[in-house]
Amino acid sequence: MLAALLLAGCMQPPKAPFGPPPPERVRSIASGVDAERIARTRIRIAAQRATASATKRYHLAKADAWLDFAVDVGSTEAGGDAAEDALDQAMALLGAMDRGRNPPLRTLHVVASSTVNPELWATVDQIKNSAGFPCAVDPLARAEVALVWAGHKAHIGDPKAAEEIGVRAQQSLDAAGEEVRRCFAVAEVELVQPSVPRLVPVPAAAPAPAPAPKSVTTPAPAPDPEQTAAAKSAATHVDIVPLPTDTLFPFGATRLNAARSESLRDLAQRIRSTPKLLAVRIGGHTDRLSRSGPEFNRRLAESRAQAVGRALIAHGVDAGLISASGHGDTLPVVECPGRRTRAIIDCLAPNRRVVVEIERAA
Repeated sequence: MLAALLLAGCMQPPKAPFGPPPPERVRSIASGVDAERIARTRIRIAAQRATASATKRYHLAKADAWLDFAVDVGSTEAGGDAAEDALDQAMALLGAMDRGRNPPLRTLHVVASSTVNPELWATVDQIKNSAGFPCAVDPLARAEVALVWAGHKAHIGDPKAAEEIGVRAQQSLDAAGEEVRRCFAVAEVELVQPSVPRLVPVPAAAPAPAPAPKSVTTPAPAPDPEQTAAAKSAATHVDIVPLPTDTLFPFGATRLNAARSESLRDLAQRIRSTPKLLAVRIGGHTDRLSRSGPEFNRRLAESRAQAVGRALIAHGVDAGLISASGHGDTLPVVECPGRRTRAIIDCLAPNRRVVVEIERAA
C-alpha cells in the first residue's frame, strides 16, 4: 500500500512554478488586482527619471511604456500571455537597473507578436545608433514598445488596432527625430565682412610739373591684409555640429565608446559630401568640475577632439583637412553655480562637448 501511494505521488503533475495559468494572470490585470503594483511602479519610475542619465531614462521610459501595454491588453483581451509578458518586461528593466546593470538596448517582443512596420524599425535603429540617441530617449523608447504593441494586435487578428497603434509609433518616431534635430541643429554661420574705414579724398595743392616719366614698370600695390581676410571670410560658410561627450566617451576617458564611434559614420558621410569643402576644425570642451586644474581640462578636451578626428578619418574624411584643438572649460555654454553634486553634473552636461566646424566655400 505504501509503495502504491508513493508511486501515485510521483505521478502527480508538477505545480506550475510561475503562478496561475495565463488567462487568470491576464484577468488579474484587467480586474485591478495588479493596479496597485502598477501604480507603485510608475511612481518609482518617475522618481528615478529626474536624476537619471540618458541611457537610464531610455530604459525607464521603455518600462513605463510596457506598463501601458500591459494595462491596455489586460483590460481588452480575454486571455493570453501578452499582458503579463509586458509587465514582466517592465519589471526586468527596473530590476536590472536596481542591481547596477545596464539592460540591453534591444527591444524584446512579447510572446504573441508579429513584426510589423519594418520601415519604422529601420528608423528606430538609425536613431539608436546615431550620436543623437541621448536627445531622443523618451519618444524613441515609446515608439519601440508601440511597434511591438502593434505587432501583437496584428498577431491576434485586430488590424484596426494594429494600424492605430502603428500611427502612434510613427508619431513618437517623428517626435524623436525632432528632438535629434533640435539637439544637433546645424547652425550655418555666414561670416560677416568686418567694417573697413572709408577713405575720404582730401584736396591737395596743384603739383609742380613733373619730368617725363621713364619707361619703368610700376609695381602693383601690396594687398591690404585686413581687406584680404575680410573678403575670404565673406566667401565662406561654416556649419557647426556639437557632439555631447557624455555619450561619446566614458567618464574622464579619451577613447571613444565602440558603439558611439560607429555613430560618427553619418557625420563623416555628410562631411565627405560637402561641396567645396575647405576645412574641418574640431574643438574639445569640458566642464569646470575637474579637480586637476585647467591644464588637465585642456589636455582632456584636446585628446577627445583628436579622437573624434581619428574616427572621421577612419570613415573616409581627408586627414589633411582636419585640425583639432582643446579649449578646456574656457568657453562654457551654460553656467551652473554650486559644488559638485549630481544635479550640478547634469546641469553642466552641455559644456562637455566636441564641436565640429565644417568650413566650405560659398
